[in-house]
Amino acid sequence: GTIQEERASKAFEKLNASQEKHALVMRDGKQQNILAEDLVPGDVLLLQGGYFIPADLRIIEEKDLKVNEAALTGEWLAVVKSSEKISESNTSLAERHNMAWMGTLIESGYGKGLVVATGSSTEIGKIALSLGTIDEQVTPLQKNIQKVARFLSYVVAAAILAIVVLGFVRDIGVIDILLIAIAVAVATIPSGLPAAVTVVLAIGMEQILKRGGLIRNLLAAETLGATTVILTDKTGTLTEAKMKLTALHSYSGVRDKKVVPVDDNKFLLELAVLESDAFIEEADDSPGKLTVHGRPIEKAVVISGLEAGVSQEHLLEEYARLDYLQFTSVRRFGASLHTNPKKKTNRLIIAGEPEKLLNASQFIRIDGKRVKATTAEKKKLFNTLEENTKLGKRLICVAYRDASIDEIPESDSDAPELLKGAIFAGFLAFEDPIRTDVSAAIDEVREAGAHVIMITGDNPETARYIAHEVHITQPGDELVIRGQEIEDLTNNELYTKLQTVRVIARAAPAHKLRIAQVLKNNGEVVAMTGDGINDAPALRAASIGIAVGTGTEVAKEASDLVLINNSFSIIVAGIEEGGRIIDNL
Repeated sequence: GTIQEERASKAFEKLNASQEKHALVMRDGKQQNILAEDLVPGDVLLLQGGYFIPADLRIIEEKDLKVNEAALTGEWLAVVKSSEKISESNTSLAERHNMAWMGTLIESGYGKGLVVATGSSTEIGKIALSLGTIDEQVTPLQKNIQKVARFLSYVVAAAILAIVVLGFVRDIGVIDILLIAIAVAVATIPSGLPAAVTVVLAIGMEQILKRGGLIRNLLAAETLGATTVILTDKTGTLTEAKMKLTALHSYSGVRDKKVVPVDDNKFLLELAVLESDAFIEEADDSPGKLTVHGRPIEKAVVISGLEAGVSQEHLLEEYARLDYLQFTSVRRFGASLHTNPKKKTNRLIIAGEPEKLLNASQFIRIDGKRVKATTAEKKKLFNTLEENTKLGKRLICVAYRDASIDEIPESDSDAPELLKGAIFAGFLAFEDPIRTDVSAAIDEVREAGAHVIMITGDNPETARYIAHEVHITQPGDELVIRGQEIEDLTNNELYTKLQTVRVIARAAPAHKLRIAQVLKNNGEVVAMTGDGINDAPALRAASIGIAVGTGTEVAKEASDLVLINNSFSIIVAGIEEGGRIIDNL
């Protein structure tokens, strides 16, 4: 018992360690990624959509910053934050719009906050301290075990009564009758059952953790075992999420095939590095060792820049960033506004969905000059796009224009205005290696009676290639439909379509939610993977929500299972280990 309890204790320590939180701070004028526990009052914290707030903060800078404070106030609607001063001293927590609280989640926007309290000094910390005075609550599982024990007690009492009666009838001595009755009672009453169950759960969760899955809800594993449909993301789950920039396609390079003009490609790479919101950090303990922080594609751009001798730090010194607009699934592009010392106007750099930006571009950069775009030139570029996506590459379009603005409008309705007069600079081609264990895992899931549907925001041709490589598509399957096509189908038509469709490309978060609901309403047991803020409603709607380890805190909070290493094969391992937990119980 002592050994088992020690193992259980270590298992829970591992569970806690696996949920280690990090924070982006400004120290010595540089961005640093540190452990949340190392934060101190006075630190300036960088806030971004999807991140967990690790301390109480005073907002000092914000742009469209919205925070979900349900953990503290119980209000599920996001609160819009402001850096303005609040005059009333007795304002309630929910109304202190210039503060952000530990344990809450950033839904959108970005900004900066000054750390004013950490640990037990925070509002959440004060609540945690007060919990020490509350008696431990009996869990539903313990209540069920108590019911079983109570039922067995009645059975044993009846058995003892029968033993006593039969003993007197058969003229057995009173001492012998009592010994038999006590032996039956002691042997039958499961007095150690609650402790045994706790150990079984702890050891089982430790085994799942070893295989890369963090169960947040015990019954999730059992539900996963009965799954009939798995809706999965592509990037990070089926692939390694280690994007690498493999090619630059300026128009001059597309036109000349082999003779690639260095100037146009270098200009394209410089624009991409400036637009990227990834950043470089030099390790304190290893001078000269650089680490790049950010999303996979953003990191790939900055790393490729370094390899080509294009330094983000030096570029930003010359072209200082004035404003930044994050990519959203609705707008389909992000943008960065910079000073341009060579001209009186500022420079707006736009990066996003190739089809959208190429269609919107009125000009093309050719041999270092701005040229009016013709239909023939755009057709040549669309052909390049199609050729690369068929090979499973992901392409991002980069465009730019001179702009007489000092900040970027945030409203989605302003998007067409931002693209007016855009100059096409080129495509960036990325590759994301497929995980080696995914194909076998998907075959195993299919043999277990479930089928897999890939839902991605990627280009249909890229999605088609990846789905074929990982065995999601089989002969007879209708390969790919676009998210836009779903909007024209009724729920019944959509369910019928989902019997043969295995890939949904250019899908928005709302499409994921609807697909999960339609499948559940038709009796399917749906498991869904997700990583973004917008995936949270769909993760909640699914029978079991599965978040990837590198996903946002919002997605993890909405999920039942977290794939620590992001791999799809962990789902199969979770089914196996989850079944073992239930069998042991």
